Amino acid sequence: MSLLGRIGLTSVPDAVVLDAASLECLAELEVGGSRGDVAAAGDAVWFTTRKARSLSRIDPVSRTETRRLELPERPVAVAADRLGAVVLCEGDLLVRASPDGSVLDSRERLPEGVIDVVADGGAVWALRVTGDMPFHVSLLSLDPISLLLRCEVPLCRSRFAAGLRASDGMVCALVEDPPGSMRSAVLDIATGEPLPEERAPSARGIAERDGVRWIQDGDRRFKRIDIASGRTLAEGAAPGPEVGSVVLAHGCLWACNFRRQRGEPQHMH
Repeated sequence: MSLLGRIGLTSVPDAVVLDAASLECLAELEVGGSRGDVAAAGDAVWFTTRKARSLSRIDPVSRTETRRLELPERPVAVAADRLGAVVLCEGDLLVRASPDGSVLDSRERLPEGVIDVVADGGAVWALRVTGDMPFHVSLLSLDPISLLLRCEVPLCRSRFAAGLRASDGMVCALVEDPPGSMRSAVLDIATGEPLPEERAPSARGIAERDGVRWIQDGDRRFKRIDIASGRTLAEGAAPGPEVGSVVLAHGCLWACNFRRQRGEPQHMH
């Protein structure tokens, strides 16, 4: 028995799996953890572990780890598509893991200032922030296999850039442009051509599907809400002090627990 068990306390799981309908906790996973990240695509869910510098492939049916890879640097963010996982690491290093999670197929050093990455529809895009405030914000189009830089698309000067996402043939990021006003900068995911802001994927909370929205209601609590009526359909809680990254996939919510290190600021970037 662990020391925590001997004194009557339970350890905090690195990650948890909640049923998407009932929001009941189905499993606890020893992957992810403090400042980890999660992504899902195809027949796999992927977790990164910052402290252990690892990438874990989870089988969504058995909810067990099938592969674990050591990363060359500590991970910052993870994305996933049919080709496997794409991990942004410290030092502007991007790596691609094979679909079965057995090897790192490619790695590429990106221009400095990349803070996030997405993969969708055979395309990989990265969000880059450089210079002094207001920052220069741009999107990098990358080859989905080699991860080589195809082109850089300038977006704007902004004091804020976040919320990189891709779906329905579009990639977009949230920026402050003009000053004091937030908007979504939207590009065609294949060509990089700008699109009207109204085209931006507009999911609120964790995800929206079939008239239902999933949200985090506090650090550990979740709700499933009917979008039309606003009625709460289910509520649930995840074990652990706080929840970080969450993704909806394979009928479940897959969530990393977020545990602050001593002296860390009270917000996440």
